[in-house]
Amino acid sequence: MVAGLSGNTGHIPDCPECCKHGLGLIPGCPGTYLVLSERFGPVPVLPRASFGSRGADAPFPVVVFVHGESYEWNAGSPYDGSVLASWGHVIAITFNYRLGILGFLRTRLGSQDLDFGTGDIVTLLRWVQDNAAAFGGDPKRVTVLGHDTGAALASTLLLSPLSRGLFQHVVLMSGTVLSPWATVQNPWDLRATVSHQLGCHVSAPGDQDLAPCLRRLPLEALLFLPRFGPSIPLPGLEPARVALEKATDPFVRCPLLLGVHTTESYDDFNNQDIQYGFEEEQRNRVLRTFVRNAYVFHLNEIFSTVRNEYTDWEKPVAHPINLRDNTLEALSDGHTVAPLVQLARAHARRGAPTYLFHFAHQTRDSLYPQRLGSVRGEGLPYLLGLPLVAGEPHFPHNYSRQDVAVAEATINYLCNFARTG
Repeated sequence: MVAGLSGNTGHIPDCPECCKHGLGLIPGCPGTYLVLSERFGPVPVLPRASFGSRGADAPFPVVVFVHGESYEWNAGSPYDGSVLASWGHVIAITFNYRLGILGFLRTRLGSQDLDFGTGDIVTLLRWVQDNAAAFGGDPKRVTVLGHDTGAALASTLLLSPLSRGLFQHVVLMSGTVLSPWATVQNPWDLRATVSHQLGCHVSAPGDQDLAPCLRRLPLEALLFLPRFGPSIPLPGLEPARVALEKATDPFVRCPLLLGVHTTESYDDFNNQDIQYGFEEEQRNRVLRTFVRNAYVFHLNEIFSTVRNEYTDWEKPVAHPINLRDNTLEALSDGHTVAPLVQLARAHARRGAPTYLFHFAHQTRDSLYPQRLGSVRGEGLPYLLGLPLVAGEPHFPHNYSRQDVAVAEATINYLCNFARTG
């Protein structure tokens, strides 16, 4: 529920995809209707808002956090925006949206309709426009903050004419629609796989929608299926790189803030690889796999170029740790940093304010190797201000005074951007 409307900031039901990851199947899913009150009516998303006491700063800027980590699992519920709201004098909203097959399967053959996951985000933003003023928010100063896969979805909306007027500022952390992992390239092949595995074969000519068949199946039958993610085109949106050149509002109007970490590819490797490194054979195999997944033509030439560029030729011996570091850097640049820079350049070229920051701070007593610098996701607690409350309730940690100071500065930067762009 929305804090302040009902006085209840309790846990919001999570997506049922979480049961695949041992988190338990929790009844309810984003997209089911929750009646907040007769005044606000039913909303097909489940938002939770946090805000400080009203004062001279009201109406407050609104920060809408789109969670990431995966297109398959996670929720907005664990991310508490209370510190961000009270310290930065903003309204912070977290919410859940449908994931996996429930969020991103295109059930109708050839359809360019908005998928349910992205549609949940659009619906939430429309709800904010309609209701922000009722709890002290300014609907003309709405900032979308996306992290990881949430950033990819937020950048998709930045390019889409469907988002016109729904937000004024965008913050993307560790993700963009241009990243090779951001979208599903062949949604119709995935649809065919689902149809075959579940026996949902359309019979009547012209009846190309799998949804009626899928609705008759138990939820448990749907959650073992292969990985899902958003696909382009969306309504009115061409392939991402084409859309960059043709995009109008909101892309050419909204100020954009983009953030990266030092090592964005940390989670691409297991603990043994991180601790001990690996040999050239594995390095080559990893880079070839990345090139094959990210590109279509000239694969050998691209692989050779990447390998040569990310080899330290001054070291006569290729030590496993050095090979690890170089490979982590290559993958970080390839699947996160370079797409973010490309989006930043295109955005700046169209005339809108564009900012890029590198979150390089390493948390004291972190489990991550100091040699690797900041890793993907390490900056998110600082954006939410969690070091100011020792990471409670969901991310407890023994933060140092320096960590707290960095969190304060990070919140100030973010909230000033939300306030003025």
